[in-house]
Amino acid sequence: MSINIDLILASFGGGVFAAALGVIGSFSLCGALILVGIAAAVTTGDNNILNLIAFGPYFGPHISYAGAVAAAAYAGRKQLIDGANILVPLNKLKRFDVLLIGGLFGVLGYLCNELLAVSGIQIDTIAFTVVISNVLVRLVFGKSGFLGRTPKEIKINPGVQTLLFSSLLGFSLGLVSSFATQLTGFVPIGYGISALSLLMLFHDEFPVTHHVAICAAYAAKATGSLIIGGIFGILALLLGNLVGSLFNKNSDTFIDPPALTIAVLSPIIFIFL
Repeated sequence: MSINIDLILASFGGGVFAAALGVIGSFSLCGALILVGIAAAVTTGDNNILNLIAFGPYFGPHISYAGAVAAAAYAGRKQLIDGANILVPLNKLKRFDVLLIGGLFGVLGYLCNELLAVSGIQIDTIAFTVVISNVLVRLVFGKSGFLGRTPKEIKINPGVQTLLFSSLLGFSLGLVSSFATQLTGFVPIGYGISALSLLMLFHDEFPVTHHVAICAAYAAKATGSLIIGGIFGILALLLGNLVGSLFNKNSDTFIDPPALTIAVLSPIIFIFL
């Protein structure tokens, strides 16, 4: 494992900047830079924007997203905001310590992802790093327990209409993301589009689908089949919904359902497809 001091310093800066923007604000920009990076790679053959900006210290989810989640949880611990609120830009708090936490977890995300990458583990290391960081944040800053406070009533059955809706959405997005990957050769193109679309969350309820897009793209890339991509799109959306219900319904920090979904499904795809 080689440690690059410049990347460590940049990761600290990326974590601080992401905390100021807020979780969704920073991640949406990640989506935009993914698309810019793909365009640059297609036109010039240079992958640096994609690999070192979109997925690097500036906007890489393991650095920026994880750092912003940590900063929000810390702010929640200090009773400044709801620590599970991923929409609020933490710049509004004007707190040095809140941004500092974002920077520190940005560095932690960089180091963790580097360690996972050199280990040879068959998994999406960025998603797995986000999960590890989110879990650590909950253990350190959370007060509601690992699975949150137990509600008086727990509903497990989502209903037939919800299942049909989610399955259709997951399959359809899986198809189009798979098609985009096969057409361009770039797996994260659908992921970038879905991440950018999360800007709509500031306006209204909007589907979170980047885990669907990337899992479908991984599957289609491995098999050459849009149908297999669509099936994994269904699995990703349903699993993401389940994870969100289990970990975030009554909690004071945020564990990212899409990252956990990708961390579960990517090894299955990488090893068995």
